Amino acid sequence: MTEVTLKDGGIITLLLADGVDCPAEYTNHPLVRVLEVGKFGVEDVEKCFASNSRLLITTPHMPQKFYERLQAEVHRRKAVWLFRKNAEAIEQEIDKYVRPVLKPASNNGGAKIGDAVKNKNLIAPKGAIQELIAQDDTNKSIAEESRRLFKIAQVKGITTTVSSIAQAISKKRRHGGQTARPASAVNPEVNKRLGVLKILDDAIAGFTLVREYVAKVEGENEALTEKLEKFRKLLD
Repeated sequence: MTEVTLKDGGIITLLLADGVDCPAEYTNHPLVRVLEVGKFGVEDVEKCFASNSRLLITTPHMPQKFYERLQAEVHRRKAVWLFRKNAEAIEQEIDKYVRPVLKPASNNGGAKIGDAVKNKNLIAPKGAIQELIAQDDTNKSIAEESRRLFKIAQVKGITTTVSSIAQAISKKRRHGGQTARPASAVNPEVNKRLGVLKILDDAIAGFTLVREYVAKVEGENEALTEKLEKFRKLLD
């Protein structure tokens, strides 16, 4: 099997069929994308392959036609693929790739998301933001991807904000031509829907920026009020 690592970016895609649960630790993990086979039709198999996925893990009990189409797509893309029977085996496999990047919280002092930011010895390398944005999965909305990449930034000790990432993703998608399909290949009705979704994504990103600004101003106002109160007491 081709060597897999998440140290330079990327995620693991976990494709679950009925009867197999995702390990609780990785349900909402920023380095693991969890998909349920029941939500996909045979014609949607391509959606199971995120552009930034380094490894695909599948489970038993998949519909036969879906499984056959999935295998064909795996071979076509030369994707790295593994089969695991249950949640315990899945967890052991994911641990191999995630732990070198981020150890889960534990009573033995395991690292938590955000610990890297608190460690003053960790400095984000030059070009880290560009490398982070390069992991953008264009199958997801800007809002969803900006939140996911922000968690990865926290893991790696990269100083940034959700809104900054959202703006960078929006710029990348506009100027990089990295949409799933060119607009001309989409029927007018779908193209119109995509346009509406883009406007919504941009609005969410904008509101996120406003929220951060308001929170910052509110914090500054509280600090100023506290100083004025101390000054007033001195005068009294």
